[in-house]
Amino acid sequence: MYVFGKLFYSSIISFLAGVIFHSMFLPLSLGNTTLFVLLACGATFYLFGNQLIKIIGLILVFFLLGFIRFDTSIDIQQKHSLDYFALEAIEITLEGKITERPIIENSKQSVVVDVDSLVLGDKIEAVDTNMIVRSYEALELEYGQSIRFKTIPQKPSSFDADGGRIFDYEHFLEKDGIYYSGQGSDIEITQPAPRTLISRLYDLKSVLLDEIFKSVPKPESSLLAGVLLGEKTALGDELEEDFRTTGIMHIVVLSGYNVSLVIVAVMIMLAWLPLYSRSIIAVVGIVLFALLVGAGPTVIRASIMALFIVLAKVLGKDYHIERALLFAAALMVMYNPWVLYFDISFQFSFLATYGLIALSPWLEEKLAFIPKTLMLRDSAVATIAAQIMVAPLILYYIGDFSFVSIVVNMLVLFMVPISMLLGFVVAVMSSFTPFIATLLAVPLSISLSYILWIVEFFADIPFAKISINMFSWWWLIPWYLFIFYLVHKDLKN
Repeated sequence: MYVFGKLFYSSIISFLAGVIFHSMFLPLSLGNTTLFVLLACGATFYLFGNQLIKIIGLILVFFLLGFIRFDTSIDIQQKHSLDYFALEAIEITLEGKITERPIIENSKQSVVVDVDSLVLGDKIEAVDTNMIVRSYEALELEYGQSIRFKTIPQKPSSFDADGGRIFDYEHFLEKDGIYYSGQGSDIEITQPAPRTLISRLYDLKSVLLDEIFKSVPKPESSLLAGVLLGEKTALGDELEEDFRTTGIMHIVVLSGYNVSLVIVAVMIMLAWLPLYSRSIIAVVGIVLFALLVGAGPTVIRASIMALFIVLAKVLGKDYHIERALLFAAALMVMYNPWVLYFDISFQFSFLATYGLIALSPWLEEKLAFIPKTLMLRDSAVATIAAQIMVAPLILYYIGDFSFVSIVVNMLVLFMVPISMLLGFVVAVMSSFTPFIATLLAVPLSISLSYILWIVEFFADIPFAKISINMFSWWWLIPWYLFIFYLVHKDLKN
């Protein structure tokens, strides 16, 4: 088992290292001949060397496999298919299918379109790329519709952010296969959306959101939409900034914490069923919920780990949470290698979860003086463990550090499952038994108002957070080496 663990960690970490190495040096190419020779050397070391040489060979092989996986994900044709029109600022007519649920904010619709045709007069040329189309037209767009529209395609570019930081917008979109953006006009729906599983889930999400906004006043309804369904666009800039200042934004963007609450609720409701039946329903429920809320990195990570828990129970095997976390990361990177280096949410999610796994037992002992009433100790342990791991990355990417986040999380987190449960019941019952939904909307509004009051109160405290200017990513290396040293040496003794 020890040897298996060593091989497991060595291979996956080496694979991730290969992906991130290529990510940092995008144009880098080793050439097919060089890759073949290096792979052959690695395989030879592993097959015929002593124990140390075997490990070196394994690391080399998986590092190169990670390198190759990222290399194969670069689609030059998609990336440059409309460059001429973008450079010359020429308006063109395009056709394609909407591949994500439209985002509506301030009367503006934003949709991601899989463009498959370029219309030039009477001619139609095949195109293969993806772009974000923004429109102020009153036409209601839906996931799965085929549309025709006019636009001047634009290449996304990096721009200045706070504290001297540069936001790499180009690669941020490219990780999702999006290479252009543009203002859409004369939009015409050429084919209605087919009734697929995902479209029906999006319809269900729209219905639930409508019921939430009808049953609960703003801004409480906006908060519930984020907590329950990950819909944070209705929060508004000022309130969203308050959530960031107090370090509680993770409950609004549907973090792993929210997802874990849903999974626990599902398992409790199915406790009366036999293990096998319960497991199948739980797996289906986890997958459907992930699709319903948009399947962001934190949701996918939490869902994969939940699936591993269910599988371990069915097979009667031990559940190794650290291996599950690393394997979940490897699966997500294999599917889309761009998320490892270019998706901040992915990095935050896995580091925060690792912090919870590695630091919680030690912190639980050190914070024994905090009462467990209303989850105060659990909230403090979870917040501090996660912050230790993500603080360096937050300072690097965003430059903000909240001094009040621990207290705010302690005062707020116990109310989140109550708000989610009441919110779900109110949203579902509004159409069937409006009277019961109206009664439950009262305690629901109170719970949400409490969260908002805590957030706004602490956000107004002077020096609730500090902001620092950009610094070199090289400083992250000693910071995390020190953190990992504490985790694997001092804290485990």
